Amino acid sequence: MIRREVQAALVRFLTDSGARGLNFEKLRGYDDLYSIRVNRNFRIILRRTEVDDTFEIRTIGPHDIYRQLGGDD
Repeated sequence: MIRREVQAALVRFLTDSGARGLNFEKLRGYDDLYSIRVNRNFRIILRRTEVDDTFEIRTIGPHDIYRQLGGDD
C-alpha cells in the first residue's frame, strides 16, 4: 500500500510541486534537501541536483526520518 502512496505523491510532485497536501519544503540546515509528504506518517526526502535543477530521491521513510539526516527537522 505504501508503494502506491509513494508513487502517487511523486506523480503529484512531478505534475505540480505546489500541490495541496504535498507540503513540499526545503529542509532547514541543508542547501540541497527537500521533503514531500506521502501521508500522515511517511515522507520522501529529495536532493536537488546541480544538473538541470532536478531532484533525486534520497530516502523514503516514516516521519522521524529527519533524525537519520542528522538535523533537527
